[in-house]
Amino acid sequence: MEKRELLMELSKEELVDLIHIAGKDFWNVQGNWIYWVENTYGLDKAGEADEAIFGPVAKAQTHRVKTLFDLGDDVHALIRSLKLVTYTYGTIQPEFRDVDDKGLTLYITKCGQDIRKSHGRDELPCKKAGLACFINHAQVINPKFKTTCLFCPPDEHPDDAWCAWRFDLEG
Repeated sequence: MEKRELLMELSKEELVDLIHIAGKDFWNVQGNWIYWVENTYGLDKAGEADEAIFGPVAKAQTHRVKTLFDLGDDVHALIRSLKLVTYTYGTIQPEFRDVDDKGLTLYITKCGQDIRKSHGRDELPCKKAGLACFINHAQVINPKFKTTCLFCPPDEHPDDAWCAWRFDLEG
């Protein structure tokens, strides 16, 4: 039986559960390879590896989601796409604030950093990876989006958020 045929036989609830598992699996893979890079080459190299991977991942996933759901190019398309990609799913908890027709602010209040912290690890310097990820993501939705990091490790951050990103639609 083809995988698509098998999936078509599942209930809607089973499909949602499977998608939820896939989101967690994405972060499991990411966390394990980051730990390997960190243990082998150090924390700074782990941050560099994260940056190298997340730009292309974001571009590909956002393109697929935009095409599948026939998303537009406005702020609401950006929000919907950010809710549907795996890198804001699973262990990630995104919050959308200050939303209007010209932009929004995305706060990540829970992420893999929480797991790192619970394992006694230092914060992963993920700001460059976040920039690569969110700049590419926003650019796929609309090249007129400007993405700005408000804070992200290794930056200081409040206790209730790991990072925050501003997306402004220019022009």
